[in-house]
Amino acid sequence: MTRQFKVLLTTCVFLLCARAESRVAEYVIVDVGPGDEVGGIDERQDLITSFQAADAPHTVIYHRRGKPTDISMLPGIGATCGVSNMPGPYLMDPGGINDRGEAVVTIFFDDEVHDVQWNCVAIYSHRALHYQYTFGRDGRATGINRAGQIVGYASYSQGFGPGCDFEHSGQFLRADAINNKGQIIASTVLNDHSALCTNGTWKTIQGLGGQSIAVALNDRGDVVGQSRLTVDGSDAEHPFLYKNGQSVDLGALPGQVSGSASDINRAGQIVGQSLSSDSSRFFLFEDGKIHDLQTLIRTRDPLRPFVQFGASIKINDRGIIAFAGYDPRVKEPHVYLLKPIDIAIDDKIEDLVDLIDHAFAEKYPRFNPRFAALYSEHFSRYEKCFALEHIAKLARAFGPQNPLKDDAAAIGSAANELLDLLDCRNYH
Repeated sequence: MTRQFKVLLTTCVFLLCARAESRVAEYVIVDVGPGDEVGGIDERQDLITSFQAADAPHTVIYHRRGKPTDISMLPGIGATCGVSNMPGPYLMDPGGINDRGEAVVTIFFDDEVHDVQWNCVAIYSHRALHYQYTFGRDGRATGINRAGQIVGYASYSQGFGPGCDFEHSGQFLRADAINNKGQIIASTVLNDHSALCTNGTWKTIQGLGGQSIAVALNDRGDVVGQSRLTVDGSDAEHPFLYKNGQSVDLGALPGQVSGSASDINRAGQIVGQSLSSDSSRFFLFEDGKIHDLQTLIRTRDPLRPFVQFGASIKINDRGIIAFAGYDPRVKEPHVYLLKPIDIAIDDKIEDLVDLIDHAFAEKYPRFNPRFAALYSEHFSRYEKCFALEHIAKLARAFGPQNPLKDDAAAIGSAANELLDLLDCRNYH
């Protein structure tokens, strides 16, 4: 396939999805793989997670494309941190992942095996771990930005991070997160208040009147977390947004009385958890309104009846949400993505184009021209749906003895998923 045709293909494929804009996105669920904690998700949809396997805890990076990387099983982890190498998995705490796909982790060593009394912080990039710091047993890395700057705490009472002195108002602070502009949020050892450091200057984050804990910030310096307040005569904790020096109560979902915010992206979309005495639900706060995420999932999504939200949730700057959850049909907890349907369609089109390009551009040159109608901006949505049906039909024509049957099956599967995402069956 020539470069010119590839450019035309990509440009026209974008026009396949003439979708109506909506104020709140409709989401589809994508099962990523085993995991019980989400440490972060970048713009490319790479994410870092940890999970308890049968043998030991594992820390895994799931890639948008390609196989997952179990970084707790990489060779030479001990040597990276200056101790003897032992077979993995190594116990790790995922501190976060930046938009370059670099992840920061804290590595813990067994006292009896390695005879050390400290933790090691390393960055995973270019398929290897790279040593950064050594801390005491209480030290952790808690965040990393696009420039590779790391924040955390070297001990239980002493934070670290670039350009900030971690003593504020007579109290020591522990760094919790850093944005791409180098702003840092930190909390006191007693967790009674948080502060925002900008260009070396700390400013106390005023919550909603009581104890407040900040947990995440975006590149605009907007901060989210949870704050204590009094509701109907009772103490409660509500998610809050700190913006332009003011804190806003995000409230709770109907029937819930408390909650916390977990993450915020560049667009100001906030995700978190809303709680009552006997239940919990995840929320999306957008354009001044709080929404139950369960109600935003596409009604006919095959995973919707089964997947239950767990205890951790993140959102990237494209609005893709990653969370740990459960499916009663699967033994272990999994990590899932909630993708806005327009992004899900774009990703699936990209997958389909790559499959066709890789499988048939050289092996079967006549295959691609048959799909030209799919990518032309001059065709209506109905005609594009018809083209997808044609792709699926051609893919089914590859018999079991054809050497390209597996490639054709993958193409047919992608085409059928697009038929569903575009709601093509209602165009007949």
